[in-house]
Amino acid sequence: MVQFSRGVGFGIARNLDKTNQTIQTALSQLSSGRRLTSFSVDASGGSLATKLESAYRGLNEQIRAEEDRISMLQIQEGGLGSITDNLQRIRELQVQAGNDTLNTQGQQAIQGEIDQLTQEIQKTLAETEFGGKQLLQAGPELEAFLTAGPAATGDVTATDKVIEEVTAQRSTAGADINAAQSKVNNLQVAFENTLATYSRIADMDIAQGVTQLTNRDILQQMTMGTLKNFMNISRQKVLGLIGTLGG
Repeated sequence: MVQFSRGVGFGIARNLDKTNQTIQTALSQLSSGRRLTSFSVDASGGSLATKLESAYRGLNEQIRAEEDRISMLQIQEGGLGSITDNLQRIRELQVQAGNDTLNTQGQQAIQGEIDQLTQEIQKTLAETEFGGKQLLQAGPELEAFLTAGPAATGDVTATDKVIEEVTAQRSTAGADINAAQSKVNNLQVAFENTLATYSRIADMDIAQGVTQLTNRDILQQMTMGTLKNFMNISRQKVLGLIGTLGG
């Protein structure tokens, strides 16, 4: 009879130890906010979570790279926009220089401004860069325009061709920006969905975790109470057995 009771006591103690371990795991999960504190919690879930983590981190890096590319394209488009503005002003001055009422001094003033604008275009071509990479290169029309040096009495038609060339480059940059932004939007959707799936597997549902912890705490208290009662009963049985033997 005593041997049977001892076995029952060991069983109660083992259940108590298991409950304590479960409570410690729950506390670790709640404090970290993660359900998968180790693969021992859920081996298959841990493996899947690792793959999902690699996936969403990869997507995040792709988003960053594409956003950097958008920044680069925006700088490029801005440089082309500045060149276009200067070319438009040169064209205005050439039209103005064709006015027969201008004297020599007026023509010289116009040429002086055109020369300054030409220098600004060359400066923009040389200094528009991103991360040390030069972003602008003069096309054939612009290259010839700058090499010859636009004159106040120059052909406006030639200037129009240069403007058309730069405008085409600017349009391409704008289209590239739109395409890159669309790609970022798609990547962000994929990132959010992947992260949400990862979170459902790896992260802890706090409300559910607190409820489970409370239930396990109650179970622990009940088990401890049962073990305490068992030990008192066993002690009484031993004392009774000793009394019988003594009698």
